[in-house]
Amino acid sequence: MVEVNSINDYPLTTNRIRVEVNMERFFSSYSIISYYSLNKEFKNLAYEQLADVVCLSVTGIRARWDDLRYPAVRFFILVEKGRVMEVKNSLRIYDKIRFKEDDLSDYDDSLRKRIIASLAINSLGKVRNGKMMYNDGSLLLCDDRNFLVSKSRKELVCLKIEVNEYMNLTAKTATFSNPKNIGQLRKYGNCVFQVSKDIYGQWWSGLSVKPIVIRNLKDSDLNIEDLYIKKKILPDKRNIVPYWPYKPEDYIHGKLFALSQVVESVNDKYRGVLEIDFENFDLMHFDQYKPEKDMLASLKEYFDGKNISFEDPFGTKESGELIVEMQNEFIQVVGDILRFPKKRVNDDMLIKLVEPIGEQIDMTHYTQSHYRKAHNATALQHKVFDKGMANKISKAEARRILIELMVKDCLINRSLPPKLGDLLKEWEFIRYKINRGNVIGASLSIAKDNVINIKDFGFPESSESDILCDFESFVNEKLHYANFEKIRGARDYMAMKKNGNVFLIIDTDEIPMLDVSLIDDGYVEIAKGENPLAFFKRKRVARKYLRGYVGFHLWHTEGLDGEPNASYSYIAGINNDSIQLDKSHKMDKMPRARRIFVLHKEHPEQIENQIMEIADMLKFGFGRWNELMTYPFPFKFLLEYLDDAAEIAFSKHWSEITYK
Repeated sequence: MVEVNSINDYPLTTNRIRVEVNMERFFSSYSIISYYSLNKEFKNLAYEQLADVVCLSVTGIRARWDDLRYPAVRFFILVEKGRVMEVKNSLRIYDKIRFKEDDLSDYDDSLRKRIIASLAINSLGKVRNGKMMYNDGSLLLCDDRNFLVSKSRKELVCLKIEVNEYMNLTAKTATFSNPKNIGQLRKYGNCVFQVSKDIYGQWWSGLSVKPIVIRNLKDSDLNIEDLYIKKKILPDKRNIVPYWPYKPEDYIHGKLFALSQVVESVNDKYRGVLEIDFENFDLMHFDQYKPEKDMLASLKEYFDGKNISFEDPFGTKESGELIVEMQNEFIQVVGDILRFPKKRVNDDMLIKLVEPIGEQIDMTHYTQSHYRKAHNATALQHKVFDKGMANKISKAEARRILIELMVKDCLINRSLPPKLGDLLKEWEFIRYKINRGNVIGASLSIAKDNVINIKDFGFPESSESDILCDFESFVNEKLHYANFEKIRGARDYMAMKKNGNVFLIIDTDEIPMLDVSLIDDGYVEIAKGENPLAFFKRKRVARKYLRGYVGFHLWHTEGLDGEPNASYSYIAGINNDSIQLDKSHKMDKMPRARRIFVLHKEHPEQIENQIMEIADMLKFGFGRWNELMTYPFPFKFLLEYLDDAAEIAFSKHWSEITYK
């Protein structure tokens, strides 16, 4: 456990960056040229893929420019003072490229700082005599240990460093591999890469990766072992760069130390002109709630006396044994309170055995299940049965199946248990996507006696669906927000309403940033034998080393329109007891912050209480076991409902409904 009394001793630090620029000094040493293209061929190509004049860096910024309705990429080129005309002349050969020398005065302060910070960061990977960078100018970093990815994978794993629209410094994984042959290499044109400039620093050392032009090179001059294309060899996600590998020999080979080094290197290079630092925040609330006991009690109460039937289309001895094992594991979870009838009646919950996804067979059992979803009121859960493998079920999987069945059965019966329903009174929850300019999604609210009301948006031939409504009308009428373009995008949006106040939860790619200086000193003590590796999570020091990673954090942040302290951010961190801090483990991912924007307020005096109600809705075990949920639990119910609705209407999962 983290010592709660020490919360205010160490502020929460995230990857949101604060940028301070001496504009007079900056523009006395440097100039910026901006350009955009009217030609699709060059729309997403950075300057260094268009012209030969050496520059300091390039960045492509996606934003809403001038009076454009939709976001677009505009490029900015950083050059030494006095070299503007050379760059302009090199762009004149392109008829459909529009460019100008840009003092950034046309943009708001946040966008100005984002452009300058991006140019400074991208310049770290620029080879003075080299020519190319990544397609939008972004800095690509690779590690001398390949970020600890197994050598057998034969992939080059990099971090693509960017400053996003919320001023968060992000590091997303980009995977490269050697081309199989020259023919495959030629197909990639401008997207061929090679390892380039060394980057050395106090916290991390590695290399940048840059694109090269192979168009004019002969086949005999190309060595495919030294060249890379942006292509994964294996389809899985095991090459994710860890945030913090715990092993003493490996601890710097992750996102934490690489991102910290980027900030320090920028500050060293532009000292006296530009300074970047990670933002600190004072918390308005912190707790370490563990939902395990309450969730188990809820499961036992819900399933007491309920029937669960099984459907076994395989009819083998092994499939029958798997069903018996499931029944035994369910009893281990909730006790001997369930009934498993041999002959199913209509209102029984149903578990059906199905083949592994992707297996090539004439008739998939999934198809039949989807048909029943459309025609029967059945809480249905699949369980994969692989005829060629040993089929086992763990207690954790049995627990997860029961949780999923509970959610589905609540939706079928349109009723919530009192403990859940009472918390949602007077609230409305809306989950939606934008598709072809219209809104598709659903809303959920609770009526008398905890009856669930669900209304669709945009599903054809649905008895519970509104007619198609365009996005602008939806935002105006349902969310009461005028600047609808600010919340238009390819997201799975989640909105909440109560007493005239409207909230929108957005994932902004904001994560906690631990203190590399403190961690580095901690490893010095470990090397001296003064502390074991696990000391980082001891109660008296856990806040010092793990702030942001452990527990629930809530703080004020700026609003959607830039107003100070007008929104709220939260991190649903993990429980200290869940941390396995030893040489064989690593911190793979940091929990991401979610920002709650206040879109509309009719009762501003109620907002902080409503924010705390939203926080209480995270304290249920419908997500990771014994951990807080990432989003309020009603959105789990809406996701399940929308997944079925999308399957019935479009033969697609909700996750496959994309922005168009």
